Amino acid sequence: KDGQNEVKLDTSEKAVLIFSPDCGACKKAVQELAKANPTGEKWAAVQEDGSDQRGREYLTEQGFKGSIYSFEGYAGTVPMFISTDKDGQTYSTHDVSQMALSLPR
Repeated sequence: KDGQNEVKLDTSEKAVLIFSPDCGACKKAVQELAKANPTGEKWAAVQEDGSDQRGREYLTEQGFKGSIYSFEGYAGTVPMFISTDKDGQTYSTHDVSQMALSLPR
């Protein structure tokens, strides 16, 4: 969701990072992705729990200036990075070291 509106994110257009402000590994993932692309043109931040305000503050502290979305009811582990390449193959990883390398070029 983007505030109150439901949004569908296309991972072939922009990669997605599902994160939690309370996750230690998520902080490193957000820092690395924000360093590589601080405006969020190549990736979207999707918060899986907590208040939107807390998520925005958390992302800003890590250097991210892009949009934030929420995913209510997400049952997976975080951080989760999802992207789709130009051939239509969708990939996901929990490996923080691979996330920034996987951003669309």
